[in-house]
This record gives sequence, C-alpha cells and structure tokens, in this order.
Amino acid sequence: ALARWSQPRIALVVRGSKRAPLERTLESAKALLTLGDRVALRLLVDAEADDDAIAYVQRGFDWPHGPVIFSRPVRGPADAGAWLAESWYPADEHAHALILDQGDVLSPQAYAWLKCCLLRYRYGGAGRPWETSRGILGVSLQPAPASGGAGAAGKGGGAAVEAD
Repeated sequence: ALARWSQPRIALVVRGSKRAPLERTLESAKALLTLGDRVALRLLVDAEADDDAIAYVQRGFDWPHGPVIFSRPVRGPADAGAWLAESWYPADEHAHALILDQGDVLSPQAYAWLKCCLLRYRYGGAGRPWETSRGILGVSLQPAPASGGAGAAGKGGGAAVEAD
C-alpha cells in the first residue's frame, strides 16, 4: 500500500450557514496533519447563510493546505439533498472526499487516519491491490457501534464500507 502513497487524493468538503459552527469546523480542519499532501477545500455555504458566515469564508479564512473553492447553491432548501453533487464529484477513481457539516470538529490526526484507511482498504491487500477493494464506498469517522456490528473496526474506531 505504501507504494501507492501518492495515488489517493482527498478533498475536504464543508457545508454550513452560520459563522460560529462553520468557523469551529474550519479551524479544526486547519490543524489537520496532511502529511505533506495538498488538500483542496470545497466550501458550500447554504443559500440561507448569514452575512457573517459568507464574509468569514470569503475574506476571513486562510486555508494552508491547498486550493479553496467557495460556492453557494442555486437551489433552495427544498433540494438540500443535492448539495453534495453541486459541491464535489470524484474526478477519477483516486479522488476521495471527507464530507463535513458545520459544527463537526476534527482531531488533527483525522486526515492521517483516513489516508491510512484508504491505503489499507482501497489500495492494500495481497496480489493485485488495485483490484482487491474497488468496491469501497467510504470510511466513517463516527465511532463504531457498541454492538460491534458488521464492518466495525473496533471500539471507538471507524469502519470501511464496501459495495456488494
């Protein structure tokens, strides 16, 4: 998997409408240990966002890890499910996204953990690694269920999710 270290490209996609929770999320994201990777930030500020949130992302926020793309949806809240498709779509099989909502707070190690999960579950394995895990859909940063259900990576860990 380490031979494929530079293949996965991870973008950060953040959605929000209120300055305080959006700022909390973005400030925690600035502290991510990105392992020397350039990480694009895609900011989607909701149509009903307050002026403070818009001013913060347009003028008051500095992203040290790569390019920033700022957008506002053309649809109203009735089409809220389409926000992800409007803000990010994978360019190829090596494009991945960490999707956050305002108020989410990341550990500085979250990026490193995500990249290691991708390297292990998507690019790792015996034989031809690029064929072993093509069905991976995502990796959860939420704690594993207490019941230790299918796909759980252990207590307090995440889980790799694979397609059938």
